[in-house]
Amino acid sequence: MIGGLFFGECSVEQQVQYSGQPSLPLMKLSLLSWNVRGMTIPSRKQFVHGVLQRTKPDVVFLQ
Repeated sequence: MIGGLFFGECSVEQQVQYSGQPSLPLMKLSLLSWNVRGMTIPSRKQFVHGVLQRTKPDVVFLQ
């Protein structure tokens, strides 16, 4: 089930990048999958940094 979640997430990401539209759907998706990733991935800080890098590349000083 979790594998399906990740696969669906990746496909939606590709669609957003391909269409070139604002990454609002991607941000909503990240918020929705926050709980799932929090349970599966031990480092929640690393996940937050990854989301910030994808959505706002200029927010690097938060390392």
